[in-house]
Amino acid sequence: LRLSNLSAVKIPKSKQIALGLGMNVFQTTYGPVETVGGSLNLSMHYPLSKKVKIAAGLTMLVENTKFDLSKIVFRNDDEEKNTPYYRSLVANGSSKANLNLRGGFLIYAPKFYLGFSYFPLFETSIQNASIDESNPSVYSGSVQAGYSIEFSPDFTVKPSVSGLLISNGGVNMDYNVKAYIQKSSWVGVS
Repeated sequence: LRLSNLSAVKIPKSKQIALGLGMNVFQTTYGPVETVGGSLNLSMHYPLSKKVKIAAGLTMLVENTKFDLSKIVFRNDDEEKNTPYYRSLVANGSSKANLNLRGGFLIYAPKFYLGFSYFPLFETSIQNASIDESNPSVYSGSVQAGYSIEFSPDFTVKPSVSGLLISNGGVNMDYNVKAYIQKSSWVGVS
């Protein structure tokens, strides 16, 4: 039996739920600071209508940050090497490891998306080498939105905005525009 009109088939919403599972491993070095970590990501996508869906996701992140004390250059060796902070790093080690859980939501369709994420939902120190963490999380969340404008089948423009919510109440905004040509090439400005 072959159906020629698949739009007549009704699939219950419970069967349209999609689950996603992902993993990320990373390593970055910036001057004397090296960070190594990984994350496990889980998402669920649920249809609100034929075209609009809502997604919810969780990420568990483990990261280890290490200060390579041999790469620190002092202007005045004797004075700066005798600070309590530096002596604490030498005595207690210069590595810390954290575990945190982040979450977010996204409403999306072929023409738009709108999302919010919050981090961390939960955070704990696995290993702490007395590194000053008076402000452990600079960012408390993010917001993002985008829209797709099709001028012709061969030319689409996608403006978007994203913002990082800073713990002190500020927001770092990023505005972007991408132009897609024949759905195979694109150029963008941020």
